[in-house]
Amino acid sequence: MKLSVAALMLFTAACVEKKAAPAPDSSTAASADSTKHSLLPGEAYLPVADGRIWYRVVGNGGGTPVILLHGGPGFGSYFMKSLEALSADRPVVRYDQLGGGASSPFTDTTKMTIAHFVAELDSLRSSLQYDKVHLLGHSWGTILAMEYYRAHPEHVASITFASSALDIPEWERHARELEKTISIPHSAPSPPPSVTRISNRPRTRARLVSFTGSMSGCVRTRPTWTAQ
Repeated sequence: MKLSVAALMLFTAACVEKKAAPAPDSSTAASADSTKHSLLPGEAYLPVADGRIWYRVVGNGGGTPVILLHGGPGFGSYFMKSLEALSADRPVVRYDQLGGGASSPFTDTTKMTIAHFVAELDSLRSSLQYDKVHLLGHSWGTILAMEYYRAHPEHVASITFASSALDIPEWERHARELEKTISIPHSAPSPPPSVTRISNRPRTRARLVSFTGSMSGCVRTRPTWTAQ
């Protein structure tokens, strides 16, 4: 089954978060990394397979912590910053998955798998010494939340799905239907040549098709709402 991924690549490439210049300030920061950023209070780096991930913890209330899972893959988490308002009564963790935002870029594309992102999330939860967490996922983050629950149900208090994409073939079908209703002006700017070249590389497309193809087994599930 073929899946269209060029549009996803273009959208992702245009939304990568940029941060400030380096100023080491964390015992968990990797010393050698080409992507260094200054750290604000509550921020740190966590070493993971193939690099390190940036994360931020706000709030110290007694409620069950919530971890925010951004979309992509390849996005940063900055667009979820407003959800830090949930920290009035609990810790809120916002992090950039490997390959996006302030975290390390991928150097080994074989790590671009659901299993890697699940292990990465579990490493973050474990390093923060949280036994149970709420997961709030957006777009691809809903798939990550579901796959994490399937691997580690004992650590999940609840899941919130936002703009869920739990069935990629169905999502693609609806996207194609929507595309037919959109009229693009002739004056609309074209994607930068560099982005077009990257998204059309056979190796890049093959890895993304393999990655999104592995999501086709996901099922739509109604979330169970709890108050904790």
